[in-house]
Amino acid sequence: MTTIVDLETGQVLGVVDGRDHKGVGDWLFARPLEWRLAVQVVAIAPSAAFRIALRMWLPRTAVDHVHLISLANQP
Repeated sequence: MTTIVDLETGQVLGVVDGRDHKGVGDWLFARPLEWRLAVQVVAIAPSAAFRIALRMWLPRTAVDHVHLISLANQP
C-alpha cells in the first residue's frame, strides 16, 4: 500500500494499492489538472517507481532534500 498525505495538514489524500508507478500514476492522473499544477514539493521514498509516476504526472515538482541526499549517497 502507498499512502498519499498532505504534509502541511497531515490529511490522508489517498491510499493506493501497491507501491509501483502504475498505481501512484493512476491516482495522480485522477486528480484535476489544477491540483497537479499546484503541487510544488513532493516527499517520496527513493524508488524508481515513484520517480516514474512523478515525472509523468507532476513534472514541475521538486523532490524534498532529505530524499535527494539519500539517493545521492547510495552506492
